[in-house]
Amino acid sequence: MPEVLSTIFADYNRLDTPGASVAIVRRGEVIARAAFGVAVLVQGRAVTHDTSFRLASVTKQITAMLVLKLIEEQLIALDTQIGYWLPELPVYARIVTIHELMTHTSGLADYEVCIPPEHTQQIQDAEVPGLLPTHAEQGLYFAPGTAFRYSNTGYVLLALVAERACGVRFPTLLHERIFAPLGMRAVAYEAAGPEIAERAYGYSWEAGDWRLTDQSITSATLGDGGVYASANDMAIWLAALDEGAIGSPETHRKIFTPWTATNDGQHYGYGWFMTAHEGQPLLHHDGTTSGFRNTIIRLPEQRISAIVLTNRNYPDPFELALQALRSP
Repeated sequence: MPEVLSTIFADYNRLDTPGASVAIVRRGEVIARAAFGVAVLVQGRAVTHDTSFRLASVTKQITAMLVLKLIEEQLIALDTQIGYWLPELPVYARIVTIHELMTHTSGLADYEVCIPPEHTQQIQDAEVPGLLPTHAEQGLYFAPGTAFRYSNTGYVLLALVAERACGVRFPTLLHERIFAPLGMRAVAYEAAGPEIAERAYGYSWEAGDWRLTDQSITSATLGDGGVYASANDMAIWLAALDEGAIGSPETHRKIFTPWTATNDGQHYGYGWFMTAHEGQPLLHHDGTTSGFRNTIIRLPEQRISAIVLTNRNYPDPFELALQALRSP
């Protein structure tokens, strides 16, 4: 199996290129893992199974699980309008529900396009409500609940709702309710916080060479993509999902319900895309940000999953992850 992964990830398997960390989990057990390439080029530090990568939008399934755990605790409710928790939002945004944020059906404008051109500092979650346009004509793509449009805004707001409901900061909530109970070393990254152990830095291929592109103006938001985790961490996560070790059966039902059709023939649950592959259900989510491309995929009928984390801007690792799943 390691030899098969070395063949699949041959382009990453060099000590002068950004790398990848891979894990395959079947029926709650890690059946294969491999690491390739370099986490920090100037240091020549090799990627390992414990190297922490920025998950980008793979974070969304973790944010969704946290929200659902708070629903289990009856601290929030899916049908609550978010203005209850975030009264600073523009009036039109206050009627959006938690469910609509979770399923990308809120219609709220992308916060990324609302950042003033003169703004040069990284955007924090708490700034996002104030970035949304004052009037619905500019702030809504469609009436809430009537269509699908993938939204980082929605998952940033979910993190803020979780903080308001608990009176505890989002990174602490993730640690206390998800990471520590499962034994994960993952963290929600904050520039002012402690340095992340064994952190990978992101790179982009430009003008014939790899250039450090680790952070951008939108790299500091947390709920939509701010978790750093290793392949070992994500193997624990996948095993926990597979074995029902986190969240109630009702929470799992909600996560994997195809709540809304996407614009490309798939469906979206809570933090997962749902499609079919070779006649089987396939669950997946990609994560792309400055210098990182990741993917997580599950074949639920076979109870087999793969995580591929990379600290480079290309290629899309989705097909490589599928090849890895076929290899056992």
